[in-house]
Formats: sequence, C-alpha cells, structure tokens
Amino acid sequence: MSESCYLAVSSIQPNVRKAFGYLRLILGGALLGAPCLGYALLICPDGATTQGIDVSSHNGVINWATVASSGEKFAIARAGDGTGFIDPQFAQNWLGMNAAGLIRGASWFFEPNQSVSAQANLFLSTVGSLGVGDLPPILDVEVTDGKSGATIASEIQQWVTLVGAATGREPLVYTGAAFWNSLGDPPAGSADLWIANWRVSCPNVPSAWTDWQIWQYSDTQVVPGVSGTVGADKFNGPLSALQAYTRPVPDTNSSFSLLFIALGALALARRRFASTTG
Repeated sequence: MSESCYLAVSSIQPNVRKAFGYLRLILGGALLGAPCLGYALLICPDGATTQGIDVSSHNGVINWATVASSGEKFAIARAGDGTGFIDPQFAQNWLGMNAAGLIRGASWFFEPNQSVSAQANLFLSTVGSLGVGDLPPILDVEVTDGKSGATIASEIQQWVTLVGAATGREPLVYTGAAFWNSLGDPPAGSADLWIANWRVSCPNVPSAWTDWQIWQYSDTQVVPGVSGTVGADKFNGPLSALQAYTRPVPDTNSSFSLLFIALGALALARRRFASTTG
C-alpha cells in the first residue's frame, strides 16, 4: 500500500519490539509520521527456525512418511472453508501427519459474509480435540467479501474467542501485511501470527503484531511425497520451541482446584484415622 509505513527492525531484540509496539499504540501514526494507515515491521527470525509445509486437497493424496523423511518437521492442512466446505483430503492428511511423526496444524479459510459461529463450529467438528503435538487452531484471513475492516476485525475476534474457548488453545491468524493494513490496521487481540510474505529474506509484519510464530516464505515449494507445489513455512524457533508451542497451557485455576480437593481429602483422611486410633 502506498500509504503504509515500513520499518526495518530485524536486529532489534524481541522484548524491544514489544515495547515499540506498545509505544505505537500510544502514539499511533505520529510515531513514524502521518499520514500512515499502518506500518509493517520487517522482522527476521529470532535465531534458528524449523521447517514445515502447508497443503490442501489440491495436492491430492500425500505420502506423509516421505515428507517427514525429507526433513520437514511440521505441516498444516486446510480443514475447510466458510460454512459449507470441508476439505476432502483433510481427514486423511490429519491422520497421516500424526502417523508420520510430524507436528500438525489445521487451518480454516474465513468467509466474512458467512456466519462466524457456524464457521467456528464447523472447524471444531471437523478437527476435533487438539493435543500435544498439534498446533493451535488457525484462521486464514485473505478476503473481505465487501465487509469493512472494522467488521472483519470484530468477526475474527469472535472466531478466535469461540474456537479458543472450545480448544483451550489461543488461535493463530494467517494473513499478509498489505492485506491487514488495507483493513485499516485493526488490533489483532491475543491471536498469534502466521505471516505470508513470499520470496523475501525477512517478512513484513503488520503493526498489529510485534513478532510472528510462522512465516510462509514461498507458495511454490516442491517437496518429496507431495504432488504439485506447496506452501513452505518456517517456525520462529528451533524444534524444541515448536514442540513446546504445541503443548496446551495448563489451566492454573483447575490445577489449584484439584490441589485443594486433594489436600482436603488428605486432611479428612487424617482426622478419620486419628479418631479411630485415639
């Protein structure tokens, strides 16, 4: 976009980038000079990255064992689109990724002119429960369907809230800097970012985020075991960090509740024992 601002921060440490993001919220466009509909941070990986791919039914039947042996560590499969389309290869891909030992993820193409709750519920019924080794839910945001940026941002947050509450995992949003800024650069809420920016050395990140989790750096990758080309992706961290990212965050409230129940039961048992031996 001609009025977007771009700032190279590839050498700035992550905590400084976050502070910069907070400052941006306070100063807005004045931070870089108005007029500015939104700027993009040029953010390189923090260090080591982990390689993965993303696929859909367009790739046909995939030999996931061959994909894994080629060096890929994770894969994301499209689960569906809108309120009425389930990817015909998703169920097979979902099982195949897991069987091959790949960290797996599921994405949903968002249609702003269709029911948000119906799209969220269809994602949940299609994918099922998520466990260790599964990426958080992913919402693919690429079209407006004639809706305003503010409306789309509100609908995205609805989907993220519904699916996040049902799965216990904070979803990711897949988008590009130019598209997101065309919406008016709305805040991203708590969703993490899967950024699309092809054939560049480092991705441009919408100013609503201060970092990215996954970067789709190509849409024309050729990978053994897959027909045609696929999206090529990098997780922003080593394999150990990716594995940690797939572990659900413990519910501390539930954990404390269980602890108190256990302590209460122990105290009751001790009193009963004392009464029978005294």
